[in-house]
Amino acid sequence: MSLDAYAARRYTFATIFLFRTTQTTPTDRKRMPSGIERRREIRRRRTRRKNVAKVLARAKAGTMEKAEAVRKLRLMTPGADIIIEREKLAT
Repeated sequence: MSLDAYAARRYTFATIFLFRTTQTTPTDRKRMPSGIERRREIRRRRTRRKNVAKVLARAKAGTMEKAEAVRKLRLMTPGADIIIEREKLAT
């Protein structure tokens, strides 16, 4: 039985992928960045947008105090003042 067939039966795809990607030489690491900067930026923005929507939904539903929502928004995003003004959360 070949190693690949054995690995396919014994390990999940993620484990095999992790094993193969961690067995690199120093020159491979130079060629393989951890992610394109633009992609990382887009991922951060999408996650931030989703989290802002959750906080706003809780504030509108009344399950979170407005002051707490304002505090969290200010920690979460640099454009918090615009969002707070737009959503009329400031008291």
